[in-house]
This record gives sequence, C-alpha cells and structure tokens, in this order.
Amino acid sequence: MNTAPHHVIFGTGAIGLATLDALLRRGERVRLVNRGGSARVPDDVEVVAGDAADPAFTTTVTRGARVVYQTLNPPYARLAVLGEHPDSPGQVWHLPNDPDTRTTRQLVDTVYRLADQPHSRLRQIQPLLVRLAALTNRTLRELLEMRYQFDEPFIVDSSKIAATLGVHATPIDRALAETLATYRTRDSRATAPSTRAQ
Repeated sequence: MNTAPHHVIFGTGAIGLATLDALLRRGERVRLVNRGGSARVPDDVEVVAGDAADPAFTTTVTRGARVVYQTLNPPYARLAVLGEHPDSPGQVWHLPNDPDTRTTRQLVDTVYRLADQPHSRLRQIQPLLVRLAALTNRTLRELLEMRYQFDEPFIVDSSKIAATLGVHATPIDRALAETLATYRTRDSRATAPSTRAQ
C-alpha cells in the first residue's frame, strides 16, 4: 500500500464514488477498498482489495487515516432466509434491535462511561436558534424539515423476527464496549515503539 491516505472509503458503489469525488475536489488523498481491488477512478487513486469483515485487514488498510467512510451495502443476501421462510409473505418484519432503547443523550453518556471519561457536556440547541441559523445554512434547513423525528420516541418491536428466525441484535452496551476495545487496541499498536533487529 502507498503512503497512508487521509481518507479511506469502504465501497466503490454510487455513494462511495460520490464521496471520493467530493474529497478529490478538496485535494484530499484517498484510498478505496473493495473486494476486487479495481474501480473506475483516476490512476492516482489507490484501490485495495480486501474483506471489510476481516478486522485484521480493516485495521491495516485504515492505519494512519483521519477519516474512514463505510459506504458498503448491507449483506442483503443474508436476508434471503427471511424471504424464503413460509411465514414471511404478507407480513411486516423489523430487523433485530436492542429492546433496551436509549436516547441520544443516554448513548453519549454510555460511551463516556465505557471510555472512563467524565460526563459529556451534550447540549440541546434551542429550536429558535436552529431556525435563525437555518436562514443561511442549508444543512440546518434540512434538519428543521426532519425535526419531527426527534419529537417522539421511535418504537420498534423485533420480537417477531427473533422468535421466528432466532436472530437477535447485539446489546448496545456490548456493542459499544467492543467498539471502544477495538479502538484502544488499534491506538496501542499505533503508539507502541517499533523494535528493529540490530
């Protein structure tokens, strides 16, 4: 692999390539990752072949990057099991989710607790300020349009798919703890002094 890029993009589909174009326009150095190792991109863009499900590979291919983008499609083929199940036609199925739901504030607090950090200083921007800022900021205008999604909790019950197919979501505490452990392992490898044979 070439010199560590600032940005690594997993996936070379429409979203991955659009992300690449935006980064190249800003003069950023980018590495693409897909299974085949080739893509229709400029010659100076590195494309690496590998399996994004392999932690050792993903650690190596992203080492030194400032930002990693996950634009891969979900493993839709695994959902074929549901499509072929005799009870599936004509029903609504929710994919597995942790029934112990949390607010955004609770999730942030959980991350801070697991990272042995003091409590977060998460603050809510008052709606009036968002409306004022939206006058000149397109992203905030879009946020206003979607604000209704934050007014009430989303209630999703995936017990049916769990009972029918025996699939379950990873509990959020475990998922967050494992994610932080991965970052800690990666960081400790990156800061460990290298030993060279004399």
